[in-house]
Amino acid sequence: MAHVVNARQIPQYRRSRAGRKPSVPDHVMGGMLRWISEGASAGATRAAAPVRAGALVARAENQTCEAMNTDRNKLKTNFFICSDRRTGSHMLASALNQHSQLRMAGEIFVRPSRFGLRPLSQAEASETGVLDAYIDEAYASFSGFIVHRNLPRCIEALGRRQDVAVIFLSRRQWLAEFASNRIAEHTQSWHVPSEAGEFLSDDGARIGITQPEIAVSVDDALAYLDAIIRREIGALRQLRSLRQLPVMYEDLVDNWDDCIRRICTFLNIPVEPLKPQTARQESRPISSVIKNWGEIDRFFSGTRWSVPRN
Repeated sequence: MAHVVNARQIPQYRRSRAGRKPSVPDHVMGGMLRWISEGASAGATRAAAPVRAGALVARAENQTCEAMNTDRNKLKTNFFICSDRRTGSHMLASALNQHSQLRMAGEIFVRPSRFGLRPLSQAEASETGVLDAYIDEAYASFSGFIVHRNLPRCIEALGRRQDVAVIFLSRRQWLAEFASNRIAEHTQSWHVPSEAGEFLSDDGARIGITQPEIAVSVDDALAYLDAIIRREIGALRQLRSLRQLPVMYEDLVDNWDDCIRRICTFLNIPVEPLKPQTARQESRPISSVIKNWGEIDRFFSGTRWSVPRN
């Protein structure tokens, strides 16, 4: 049976607890006792109602725990990966999904039903309020997700927020990115899971597909280069008020552990060993992927957009 105390017994109750380790902080206990006193004195026309001190202590302890959890949640960073296709976004997102403090989604605006979200119509996606509510819903379930730079309205909506950060993922070897897009469009194999199997896509990825050689015209290469530069600059402009971490695909491939350490630090989470969950689809040098490599190499050689052979 819980100990019962009324307003007249408060001094004795305080003295009786003096030698005990308090279960709640002193300032919380003081506020609780003031609340008891004020509540009892308010009923002038009736006897002071007894208060169960044990229940009040438990209530104060719960409030203290809730406050601590709120402070802890403030340290957690909601974020998204802003990228173009074929830059390693699923490789990174599926790896981060292994972290004990993260829950990742993939392309929520492209494959919403896979992540328990309803599809947005084109009209809804153009309405600011609807889009903002959709993003709120996504962050209620996930720590982060992928947004490709060919969705400027979605990026604009995220850029208006003050509660998210962005991992800005790009690829130095733009021609390899272009070739990878062309091959994926031909094979319809956009992502290949590793043997670990945890995966954030539902596009029918397969293993063991023969990768074809492709021919690339100079005009097509220039058009692709122009498009990715415009998308990247546009996204940077829309996201300029957010905290950003630039990451390069080539650094992920060559210096995985260092990149993961940087990303965990950026997200205010402990560094944990995370492994890629998607397999690399292309291991050939770009000069073996593009049939007319010599023509492309001669055109871009000596410019800032020249591409190494390997």
